[in-house]
Amino acid sequence: SHLARIPSEPHLNDVMAKCDVIFAAYWDFPHSSGVQSKAAALKKPLIVSDGFLMAERTRRFNLGEIIPQCNPEALLDAIFKIARDPDAWVANNKPQWANYCLEHSFDRLKASLKDLFASI
Repeated sequence: SHLARIPSEPHLNDVMAKCDVIFAAYWDFPHSSGVQSKAAALKKPLIVSDGFLMAERTRRFNLGEIIPQCNPEALLDAIFKIARDPDAWVANNKPQWANYCLEHSFDRLKASLKDLFASI
C-alpha cells in the first residue's frame, strides 16, 4: 500500500483516471467533495457513505454505490460489485455523469448567482 499524500491535483487526476472505482466513503462527512465531481468528469463509479449529501447526489445521478458508514463488509461488496465488470455496472446503472457535471459546473453557478442578484 502507498500511504503518502498525493502531491498535486494533476497527480490526483492521473491516479483517479487509472481507477475502475473511486472510494469516497468518508466518516461523518455531511458536505460535498470535489472527488465526486472528479469521478463524474472521469466517468468513474464511486462509493460513498450513506446519510449525507454525497449519498443524496449519488442516488439522484446514479453515480455509484452507497454503503453504511464504518462497514468494511459493505465496502468490499460495493468494490466487487463495480470492479468485477465495470462496463456491466455502467450499463445496468446508467450513471448520469454528464448531468451531474452540468448541474455542478461553473456556468451553472454563474447563472444561479445572476438569478439570485436579479431577484434582490
